[in-house]
Amino acid sequence: MRTRSRDKRAARQRKFTHKWQANPVGGLSVIQSSYFAQNIAPQKLDGDQRFEISKTGWASLTVVVADHAANVDHWADLATVANLALMLAEQGYGSEHEAVFIRAQEALTRMYARGTQKNIWRLDGAGLQDMRDTLELHDLQCEHVTNGDIQQALTTIRDRIVSGNVFQIQLSEVA
Repeated sequence: MRTRSRDKRAARQRKFTHKWQANPVGGLSVIQSSYFAQNIAPQKLDGDQRFEISKTGWASLTVVVADHAANVDHWADLATVANLALMLAEQGYGSEHEAVFIRAQEALTRMYARGTQKNIWRLDGAGLQDMRDTLELHDLQCEHVTNGDIQQALTTIRDRIVSGNVFQIQLSEVA
């Protein structure tokens, strides 16, 4: 008698079994594509991101111009802006201004040499103007670039530094 009730129960369960196969990852692919679209996919920089990128360069230039406490950290901030601006120009964002970015890099190289030799972290007159122009142009670049472009530019900068592709000047050029 018990076997009969088990058979009936088994028959009822077979009647309601599903004919589809379960996807082992379920909705993870949907979540992954949504995450990629919101966090990884190239997007234009918003106002806060542009401000964060811009403020460091402008603040460092202000210290270099007006404060005797300028040091290698301020130089590094300005060098980062000049390098990033040049890389973005090479990607097509303001390529007509590459000469300004290169002049700013040359001025920063002179500033570094002067700073390490004499502990005077200042830009010369032409270099100061080139750096101001670079910061203004870089702000304009940031209005049009995506976060992917910035990431690619930073990777290129790192690769060039590692390979030794950096500005070099003769110490006699330093005033």
